[in-house]
Amino acid sequence: MALIVNSHREDIGAWPAELNEAYRQGQLLVFAGSDVSTAAGLPPWTRLAELLADHARSRGATEATLRELADLVSRGRRTDALSAAKAALGANEFYTLVENLWSDGACEVPLFAHAIAALAPKLSGLLTTSIDHLLERAFGGRWPVLHRITGDLAQRRGIILKLHGTLLDRSTWFLTRDDHDRQLFSDAGALDALSALFRARTVLFVGHDFCEDDSDRIFARARSSAIIQAPRHFALIPDRSLGPARRRALEASGVTFITYRNPRGGHAEAVSLLRALAPTGSMDGERQGAFDAKGVLDEAPPPAKPAPGDSRLDPKRLRQQIEETFSFEELEVFFAEAFPEIRGGIASIVAPTHNATYRAFKLVQYFERRRRLRELDTKLREYTQ
Repeated sequence: MALIVNSHREDIGAWPAELNEAYRQGQLLVFAGSDVSTAAGLPPWTRLAELLADHARSRGATEATLRELADLVSRGRRTDALSAAKAALGANEFYTLVENLWSDGACEVPLFAHAIAALAPKLSGLLTTSIDHLLERAFGGRWPVLHRITGDLAQRRGIILKLHGTLLDRSTWFLTRDDHDRQLFSDAGALDALSALFRARTVLFVGHDFCEDDSDRIFARARSSAIIQAPRHFALIPDRSLGPARRRALEASGVTFITYRNPRGGHAEAVSLLRALAPTGSMDGERQGAFDAKGVLDEAPPPAKPAPGDSRLDPKRLRQQIEETFSFEELEVFFAEAFPEIRGGIASIVAPTHNATYRAFKLVQYFERRRRLRELDTKLREYTQ
């Protein structure tokens, strides 16, 4: 079943009565996916895999290895793609690159995360598959964080459970096939506890890519709970983001889809809908003011159409040039001389602790979003001549 929600209508808060009641009774659980992280400017897993592949190529990975990795990414095989990247790079380099590329230290917390945190007064709990700290930051540290499924999960309230682990503790990560086989999805007790949670709560899925292979494992739990008359679950998704066959399969898991328009890719209407569900005054003053003024995800806008000349530039080439040319100290000097008007300098985008791959990625992304790639390319050419 799909409900089409037009968030520009006056009755913006017209959520299904069953979901509204679950929230009012403290029985609603939010399950947040990776769109919350990409709203802050972090790369989606597909882009992460491509960056890892670029690094593996520079380290001499074979073309067969790189073709296999690209094929896995194109088929949405997240776990297997990251497993292939780990094998190509070696465990230590893989972990270091992932930690740097998915670090949120230089990111603003997006309105998407703040809108979820605004539900806290009556929210049962929060699950997420992201390993960054954006949601913990949005909640202001008020909710304790778990990195493992516990047997009493269905009885716990007011907690954040990070199903894929947390960024700064690699022993908790569930990213590769080895991780999954060794820990979470081979643990029958964990699966039973997750099923019990789905039976006890109404779940609202937000910010998920339901075409990923990882979602099949999650919805196996929802499907088992649907058989025994568990609460109905809901998923807030952009319209036209799922094909009919995939939608039918997920609906068979007991999930009702609530769709919203997402023409700019920023999920602004999802933020509006979540804010309508939250109690009045539950968002802090600064974020409420930003939301009231714009009603959009302005921290990390989607990439604009290329400026004249930008479409002929290859961001990958620029990233490679920056990575191979500059140390952080050299990048500081270049940035201060080439872009003195940017407040905070290079430190406003990356930190000395970030590795060269991450620095290059974030710097090119910064200029690409502002339609200034041509300017960056010109300054680089002038500096290196």
